[in-house]
Amino acid sequence: MEKFRKGLTLQVVIKCILAGGFVLAVLLLPQRTGHMGDIAAGFQWGALVGALGSLGVYIVYTIMSLTSQDALKKRYIAETDERKLYILQKSGSVGLDMCTYGLVMGAVIAGKYNEVVFLTLLVACLFVLIVRGALYVFYANRY
Repeated sequence: MEKFRKGLTLQVVIKCILAGGFVLAVLLLPQRTGHMGDIAAGFQWGALVGALGSLGVYIVYTIMSLTSQDALKKRYIAETDERKLYILQKSGSVGLDMCTYGLVMGAVIAGKYNEVVFLTLLVACLFVLIVRGALYVFYANRY
């Protein structure tokens, strides 16, 4: 159980660093002007709010799990459920999550400089999200 606790603590640290990266990317990079700059700025703020919201919920949930031994045990049982792990493994969840975060961060940064790259990364991110959702639904219904 101590190994699981250390793993969750490391995940909290990584998620905090990722949240800080999103904030720095949105706030510190120069803003584009014009119509495309407005679209990029809207996406950047939406991505920032969405990322901070999801990361914040995960961080709070994990910290609450770490404070109580019973909650930690329930979390361990939930995260080591063989069916859930098999579905996530078959749908490539971890790899696609990392790709999604990378594409969103790339789109946020590219939105500050080049609209073609921004739109390309945005479409690629949406494609990855659609594929991930479809694979998860497919394997959840299959197994």
